[in-house]
Amino acid sequence: MKVIFRADDVGYTPVSNRGAFRSMEEGVVSLVELMVDCPGSEEAMEFLKERPWISVNWHTHWWGTPVAGAENVPSLVDASGHFRKDLGNSHRFGISGIDYEDMLRECRAEVEFYLRKMGRVPDATNVGNSIIGRAKKAVCDEYGIVYGYNRYYHYGPEAAGHKPGMNLPEDWDPKYEEKRIFEYENFGRPGLLLKDYKQYDPLEMIMTMPEGDYVWMRSEHPGYVDERIWEDTAEICSIQRCKDVEALCSPELKAWIRENHVELVNLRDALYGSREYQNYLLATGSDLALERLL
Repeated sequence: MKVIFRADDVGYTPVSNRGAFRSMEEGVVSLVELMVDCPGSEEAMEFLKERPWISVNWHTHWWGTPVAGAENVPSLVDASGHFRKDLGNSHRFGISGIDYEDMLRECRAEVEFYLRKMGRVPDATNVGNSIIGRAKKAVCDEYGIVYGYNRYYHYGPEAAGHKPGMNLPEDWDPKYEEKRIFEYENFGRPGLLLKDYKQYDPLEMIMTMPEGDYVWMRSEHPGYVDERIWEDTAEICSIQRCKDVEALCSPELKAWIRENHVELVNLRDALYGSREYQNYLLATGSDLALERLL
């Protein structure tokens, strides 16, 4: 089977980046979700620009400050010039009072920021059907950014609206069906809530991936925690980030990859049939290269 290990929230803060970078250098991350509205974004872009074997997705986080400038997107910001708090939770609770042109302006500014700092646009993103999703879709179509490429596979009992087996996101495009890219989820286990920290075991969740002709995409949040991270995410997805770093760099995970002949790929490999990540493993002498596992 093929697996993409994805790091979410890259660029959050410089301290958080230390853990994310380690998960790429010492670990098995081949895809990142990169935010451009937060304090660590430029550093992360410089790091990733030197590592072209790692795919980069556009992660609209909405917890920082607008790239377009607060004065140019007044319906998106609070009195301090930061994004409105409800923007960051709009995927769960909905959103109102957003001007479409403001959102379009911010989305375009974020993609242009990628172009200036990295010399290319992101590989992919998610969109959806909300006002945010419609603006993102328009900008993706303008710049040639992929969306709607993956489905979700939920392992375990029904939880949080996720039925067992395949789930279709609202922006899925059937033209990607033959790519067989599934984000692998297993809700219902101890997860990202602070109260679940001691029981949270990312390795156990990763190792439930069944064999098959799939490209599994497994998302973690590797990073270290500073005051900004704690302030934003104390009750959900805070110190679990540190466990994700350790799991993605662990001998146990690497042994599982070797024993199961897992082919590590990046997103471009999965979409276009390239071998960028495997070529990187071979060039660096890694014992995780598939050719050395067979």
